[in-house]
Amino acid sequence: MLIADQDAGKDKKHQRLTSQQHAGFEYIVTPTREIENLLKPEVIVGALKKLYPKQAEYFDATQLKQAQYKSIYLAKHLKSKFAELPDSFGGSSGSGTVSSAKKRLFAEAAAEEITSWNMLSPEAQELTKRVFQFIMGHNPRLGSN
Repeated sequence: MLIADQDAGKDKKHQRLTSQQHAGFEYIVTPTREIENLLKPEVIVGALKKLYPKQAEYFDATQLKQAQYKSIYLAKHLKSKFAELPDSFGGSSGSGTVSSAKKRLFAEAAAEEITSWNMLSPEAQELTKRVFQFIMGHNPRLGSN
C-alpha cells in the first residue's frame, strides 16, 4: 500500500500508480492536500502547544475549521491564523508546507494528542480503516488470535 498526498502537478504520477494497482498493491491519494490536513483542529493546536509552549496561549482551535485548510498548505494557513507561529514552522522555502525540520516533530506531537478514535477526522478514520483492511487482507493469520 502506498499513500500519497494530493500535491498539485502530480496527476500523471497518480494516474500511473493508480493503473498499477493489483491484489497486492493499493495506491491511495489522500482526500486532502497533505496528510497533515487530515488532522482535526484540536489535534493541530495541541501539537503546536507542545512544539511552541511559549506561544501556547495564542493557539486556539476555535480559529481553525478543517474545511478551510483541507485543500491548501497547512503551515501557510496556520501562519495566517496564528501570527505568533514561528516562521521556522513553515520553512524558508515559502512553499506553505510544514518545514522538513519540523515535520517529524509536528507528527510526533500530533500523534500524542490523538487519544481516541473520535479525535480522528472522518477522512482519517476512513483511511485508517482502509489500511487496517489491507493489512488484514494480506495477513490472514493476524486475525486468528
